[in-house]
Amino acid sequence: MSVTTNYNRSKDPAVNVTGIAIVPKAGEEPTAVAALAGGTTGIVNVEFEGDADESGGATLVNIFRVDDLRIAIDNATGLMRLTGLIVPVLGDGTDAPTTYPINQAHPQTADAWQTAAGRAKQV
Repeated sequence: MSVTTNYNRSKDPAVNVTGIAIVPKAGEEPTAVAALAGGTTGIVNVEFEGDADESGGATLVNIFRVDDLRIAIDNATGLMRLTGLIVPVLGDGTDAPTTYPINQAHPQTADAWQTAAGRAKQV
């Protein structure tokens, strides 16, 4: 769902409220980023686009991409992690020189999560 986020943008000599129309899109790899639909890879790519001219005069340009967002489960320990890569995209459409990895551990192991979710261990 798209939203317009406002922020105070300075102008000479005052400040005017300027909008950027933000449009998020997502898709499961390897399909194109669009409406999220079921697939089989478990890997999601997300784009946050912005319209620099919220009146409709400009085209949408990426602001951020989140590439290869997925859940990784360590086979030996059962530790679950959300991994991916945040890529800031500059106004000219090129990737920023610095990207930011996502590597967040879940507080439960896969086994503990499944047990708490109602799937008891099989005997």
